[in-house]
This record gives sequence, structure tokens and C-alpha cells, in this order.
Amino acid sequence: MTQACLPLLTKSSPSKIINISSMMGSLTNALDPQSSVYHASAIGYQASKAALNMFTIQLAKELQTTNITVNAVDPGMVATEFGGITPELASQHGAKSIAHGIQRTTDLATDTDNTTTGTFSNTDGPVAW
Repeated sequence: MTQACLPLLTKSSPSKIINISSMMGSLTNALDPQSSVYHASAIGYQASKAALNMFTIQLAKELQTTNITVNAVDPGMVATEFGGITPELASQHGAKSIAHGIQRTTDLATDTDNTTTGTFSNTDGPVAW
């Protein structure tokens, strides 16, 4: 879908591709015993997010001389029905509010500098690939 939209994105300036990833797809964090995801085992989910991270990297490199920035964002555990945690149960599970979870995505989407590309981050800062 992203590649199909590239012709339209090149006609707009600035253009942004923001992939919603997860720290669960971080190879670095998966190998770090101090990481919150070290003991996680959701192989299909983790593999798909790792693949999305590589897609983000490769697309950012491919588009580095264009008006299109490409980044990945980890919103963290967010209180949504999709994640199985309703807002009412958020505090019991350590989940963020939706507003907090989307903050980094919103920051990148509204960045007028348009130079941040090829990054993986969350509301706390950079996330290791």
C-alpha cells in the first residue's frame, strides 16, 4: 500500500510515512536481559514488527533525496479494545491513554522541519532497532 501511494506522496510537500511498530520488534531489545520485552514471546507479532522496522529503514534510505520522511513509532501498551485493555482497566495493566500513545506519532506528523527520517522512537525517545 505504501509503495502504491508513493507517486501521490511525491506530489505533496512535505510528505510523511509513519509506520506504527512496537518495541516487541526490536532485535536489540529482544537480546537485552534488562529490556521489558526480553521475556516476551509473541513470535508472529514480533516477527511482523521486526519486518516492518526493516521496511521502514529501507524505505527511508530509498527516499532520502525526496520530500518524503519515513519513521517508525512505538506507541507502547495503549488502553484500547484492540489490545484487550479498555480505558477503564488501563491503570491495572500499566497501559497508556490513547492521547499519550499517539503523542510521538502526532509530533512526527506535525513536524514542520521535515528532516527527521529513518528513526524508530516512542514518547521517551529513540528505540533501538
